[in-house]
Amino acid sequence: PSWLFLGGWVGARALIPPRAVDLSSFQGSTELGEPTQCTISSHSGALGAALQHYTACSSRLDSARFPYGGVDRGAMASADDQSTEILASLIELAVGARELHVPRRVAVVDVNSIDPATFLREYVQLNRPVVFDNVGPRGHEAAETWSKTRLIAAVDCCGARDGTGVSHHGGHDGGTTDSVNTNDGTHGGPPLVSIEVTPDGRGDAIKSTPHGPMFVEPWSTEMTLAGFFDRQRDGGDGGGGGGGAGQASAGRHSALPSDRPDADDGDVAPGRQPAVYYLSHQNSNLSEQMPTLFTEINELAFARAAFAAPPDAVNMWLGPAAAVTSLHKDHYENLYLVLRGAKVFTLFPPTELPFLYETTVRSGKYVPREGTADSGSPQFDVVPVPEGEIGATRPWIAVNPDAGVDLNTHPLYRHAQPISVTVHEGQALYLPSLWYHQVAQRGVPDLDGCCLAVNWWYDMQFGPQYTYFKLVERLARLASQRTDGAGVEGSAASVSTPTTVGDIPAS
Repeated sequence: PSWLFLGGWVGARALIPPRAVDLSSFQGSTELGEPTQCTISSHSGALGAALQHYTACSSRLDSARFPYGGVDRGAMASADDQSTEILASLIELAVGARELHVPRRVAVVDVNSIDPATFLREYVQLNRPVVFDNVGPRGHEAAETWSKTRLIAAVDCCGARDGTGVSHHGGHDGGTTDSVNTNDGTHGGPPLVSIEVTPDGRGDAIKSTPHGPMFVEPWSTEMTLAGFFDRQRDGGDGGGGGGGAGQASAGRHSALPSDRPDADDGDVAPGRQPAVYYLSHQNSNLSEQMPTLFTEINELAFARAAFAAPPDAVNMWLGPAAAVTSLHKDHYENLYLVLRGAKVFTLFPPTELPFLYETTVRSGKYVPREGTADSGSPQFDVVPVPEGEIGATRPWIAVNPDAGVDLNTHPLYRHAQPISVTVHEGQALYLPSLWYHQVAQRGVPDLDGCCLAVNWWYDMQFGPQYTYFKLVERLARLASQRTDGAGVEGSAASVSTPTTVGDIPAS
């Protein structure tokens, strides 16, 4: 509808000052090798380029055969359905983005070849992910630099912990702690770190609960780093030990614990398996709770120069293979460095949003049952956020691309093209703002099966890219009124698998 496009234009006017726009010539080719010639404006931002390509080249897109499939306009015209026409345009947008700037594989580039200008021009402005190699040590050197003994010594550096290594200054039984961790040793032991705990490793995800489908947040507790490793050795990691870093990835993540039949059914069944403990609290935990380690891990120099600002947050991630971060996006430019083990990212560009089924559901939290919080296997209930309170509902992605997607329930997912990339120790992934990502991991035995990583979040620029994304978001909601895939090529019920693996062997 015209008001939607007017809304997008008004939003752009509010965010972007008017200026003269130079025109340049773009020439591409179809799958058949037939040239396409379109004129597009030199707008920065991935969504801007894709939308302009669609506007200028719509007649070519109607007839050309692009990789990954396209749209049968003839069949759609007979449907006489406005939402179907919107859906066709969104599919063309995704196809055009793949033709122009979305990579079929994530490139691996030597970090020593990158300067701030190249980083901005080749990746940030194009909203294009890339893996930087040779950022840190790997193999034996990484094992010595980031050993468990050294990590504990750097973090648990004050006083003597109690027998459990768990903070007792908060309401663990039947509620989360509201205590403030000053990390100055005044609680009578070493500093405490925030740990997220779930029954199956999938926190911040849509789950089936007695209250219906619900976005469930993990239970947050505090303990020493030594206490965290005790939990891993005691079996409180959901069974996710894990092979060492440097193993080649194999497209889909069939060997990951998240693919177990009981790991992704979404049911809340307390006590069915040991709880999963994950050091992943996103409060700039590295700088706030582990200041000694923070001074030892250097920010990538070209990043601060390119973004002209310090990071908003610096987070450490330490957890077993059972801990999986569900599909979501962030309003940050993200640099993600793996120190030990490997991270497996499943990526979707912002133009794939219409196929991912963002759904608004009620929100809740895992809360341990009385008397189980300090055990290695706490039992959980899901407590809904009261209706009317801030955060009572939450939009979140409903599909889990790593476990197989039911195309009868989510038929538009057949048009999605996930990109899989494995980031090994000593490598850093630049993950552009607004890219959807699900993250699995492979740990190393000498860290009790855990993977260790650090990321820097830089605030994104709310310019044309964000404006176009909000328009796609609104159009996707309209298109969801028709999800049977009528008139769309490739409508057979088959699951899309990652198209590429940007991967190199780790030495």
